[in-house]
Amino acid sequence: MQNAVSEPVKLKASTEILDRAGVRGGIELDGNLSVTDARPAADIISERLNRLASGAINVAAALAFRGGQYCRQLRQADKICGFLAI
Repeated sequence: MQNAVSEPVKLKASTEILDRAGVRGGIELDGNLSVTDARPAADIISERLNRLASGAINVAAALAFRGGQYCRQLRQADKICGFLAI
């Protein structure tokens, strides 16, 4: 295929390679779309953003909790070993 000169030869070589790989052409796309959700797009986006925000709040709370645990562990280690000035 790399040695081919003309475009039709390159195209035929490419299709042969894709055929051997199991990729077949000729897929038809249907442009018809049926919408079952009649809500305005702004409502759907707002709902999704609220879900993302609540998830972000939960993650932030979990990270803060773990960070607090880490700080407590460092303080306990400092009490035992005396290597930190927290």
